[in-house]
Amino acid sequence: MSMSMVQKNFLTTQAVDVLKKGGVTVYPTETAYGLGADATNHRAVERIFKIKGRAHAKSVLLLMKDVAMVKRYALVSAEELSLMKKFWPCALTIVLRVKPEMRSKLAQGVVAKDGSIAVRVSSNTHAHALVKGLGKPLVSTSANRAGGANTYSVAGVKKQLGASLRATSFPYYIYDAGILPRRKVSTIVRLYKGRVEVLRQGEIIL
Repeated sequence: MSMSMVQKNFLTTQAVDVLKKGGVTVYPTETAYGLGADATNHRAVERIFKIKGRAHAKSVLLLMKDVAMVKRYALVSAEELSLMKKFWPCALTIVLRVKPEMRSKLAQGVVAKDGSIAVRVSSNTHAHALVKGLGKPLVSTSANRAGGANTYSVAGVKKQLGASLRATSFPYYIYDAGILPRRKVSTIVRLYKGRVEVLRQGEIIL
């Protein structure tokens, strides 16, 4: 879908408004359509898990505006910073240790049991605009039922999540950016003893 800047700004404004009210938003990413909420809003993130039918034991990853926002919430080593600067923005998710003082500020389901969070800076201009407008980390999980196939169109999203979204009593918004290219999920890595450990192989090859 060819989208003018006016259209993009309108969709972004509508989506950000819903996010700030504690709602959820379906939005495009560089891999597939995602389902997001304000990562600091406990009720909003809980809604994500209910819509997807996702187990709480499986934490969700976050989109950040930039490295500065990452550093606000996570402990970042020199090696991790180097990895970010080399690859971001792209579909590379990095697992980091959450700052102890920030753990309670992030919703349940965002921080893993081991005290880690999975973050990335998106190369998708629509997704990045949402994070920038929200001014906080944005939950980024695939817009599908738990275990379902990734979605690359709003029609696909509605097929899997339409009933769950319509049954909600809270606001939601679907950011329609047209049909997305079929790409792999983001690659997830962490640094362990100075070495990059690939936890999930996806779009980015290290």
